[in-house]
Amino acid sequence: MRKSIAASVLQQTAKWTKYPRATAHAASNQTSFKLSDLFKIQRGIATGANDFFILTPEQIVEHRLPPECLIPILPSPRFLATDEIKADVKGDPLIDRRLYLLNCNLPEEVVKRRYPDLWTYLQRGMAAGVHQHYLCQHRTPWYAQEVRAPAPFLCMYMGRQNTGRGRPFRFILNHSQATAPNVYLLLYSNPNLVLQLNHRPQRIKAVWQALTEIQSEILTGEGRVYGGGLHKLEPNELANAPAAKLLAVLPELSLNPNGQLQLLEEKVAYAAPDSAKRALQSKVKSRKSISTSVKKKAK
Repeated sequence: MRKSIAASVLQQTAKWTKYPRATAHAASNQTSFKLSDLFKIQRGIATGANDFFILTPEQIVEHRLPPECLIPILPSPRFLATDEIKADVKGDPLIDRRLYLLNCNLPEEVVKRRYPDLWTYLQRGMAAGVHQHYLCQHRTPWYAQEVRAPAPFLCMYMGRQNTGRGRPFRFILNHSQATAPNVYLLLYSNPNLVLQLNHRPQRIKAVWQALTEIQSEILTGEGRVYGGGLHKLEPNELANAPAAKLLAVLPELSLNPNGQLQLLEEKVAYAAPDSAKRALQSKVKSRKSISTSVKKKAK
C-alpha cells in the first residue's frame, strides 16, 4: 500500500524511518506531550570494565571488599524474570542474580591506608591493565564511577522484535535502591511528577503501566534499527516519544499554552486563600447571627 506524506510534515520530522511503517505515529504526532515533559532520561552506568567493577556476592567475600564501597546494580534485562523489581528492607533488589558495583572515589593513598584489601584488588586490576581502558583513563581516580541514582522507571537500551514478548523494549518498575548499567535507560521523574507520586504513591504503577502501553511502533520509529532486526534507543530518542497515555493517569498535570507542563493543583492552591476567607467570613456572620438571636431570646 502506497502512502503520501506531505513535505511540510517531513520537514518537521526528525526521523523518516517511521513512515510509512507505523500508522500509530500519525495520531501520536498530533500531541506535543512527550516523555521529556515528565522525565529526565539518561543511559545507565558505563564502567569501562564490567568484569572488574561489577561483582557477585561470592567475589566480594573472596576479595574482602568493604561494603561501604559497593552499591547494588541491576543485571542485564535477560536475567530479570519480571518487569517489576521489589526490594528487601535494605533496598537491595529481590532478584535471583544479585550484583554490586565497586564504587569508590577516594584517592589511592587513602584507599591504601584505609582499605588494604580493596587496594590489593585495585592493584590486581592495574596488573591486568584495567586502568588503561578508555573510560578508566578519562576518570580520576581511574576506578571512580559515574553518578546514577536509582531510577524508579527503566527502559531497555536495545532489543529485538522477534522475542518471546514480541516487543523490542521493556519498561521496568524499580522499587529497589539499585542503580543500572548502560544496557538500560533511566527515567528520572521531573519535580511535578515527583510531587504527584509522593502525594499519591498508588499512581506509580499506573505510570509504569502507561509506559508499557506505548506502542512498539512508536518506540522503534523514534530509534534506529541495525542488522538482524536489533533496535536501539538513545536517551533523546526515548525522550521524544509521545506520552499522551501518561496524561490520562495524571489528570492533575496539563500542558500550558507555551507547551510547558503545569500542575493544575497549583491554580487551586492559589485560589484557596480567597475561598477560605469567604468561608470564614460566612461562618463569622452565621455565629454573630446565632449569638444575636440567643441574646434576644434571653431578654
